[in-house]
Amino acid sequence: VPKADDRLIPDLIRAIQADTPGIVRNPKAVRPWQHVLDCLSGYLVLAHQLLESDSDFSGAWNFGPSTLDAKPASNIADRIISLWGGKARWQTSTQTGPHEAGFLALDSTKATTQLQWQPKLSLEDALDLTVQWYRAYDNGDDVRAMTLAQISDYLTL
Repeated sequence: VPKADDRLIPDLIRAIQADTPGIVRNPKAVRPWQHVLDCLSGYLVLAHQLLESDSDFSGAWNFGPSTLDAKPASNIADRIISLWGGKARWQTSTQTGPHEAGFLALDSTKATTQLQWQPKLSLEDALDLTVQWYRAYDNGDDVRAMTLAQISDYLTL
């Protein structure tokens, strides 16, 4: 798995590949989960508007998931484990880590109102696509082709 320290999904996938339990530092921590294609689509809409409208759209923007998709890390870990199947499992860390906020969210109201941008993928679909990609990587499949197919499918939503 490509290296990404202290990231829930890559850490879980590495643990699955090593046949060890994935470690979740703070299972109750709620985070705004989304697939990279959703936020990238927002940046592309913004880039188009910046090209068309000069600086009317300059400034800070958030391209986040629906508030319904802000879920605890345990929910995400459970779903990843379920999608992967087999002996995949996770457990709560026994180590005391750095302080983490219990709830994080992004307010994408500006993007939805001014750019008419919205995420296309539900959390469930985002996690499905993510596990499909990691499975392809794990199997030695052509991840470039997998990525291009996922992008193509995304564009038809």
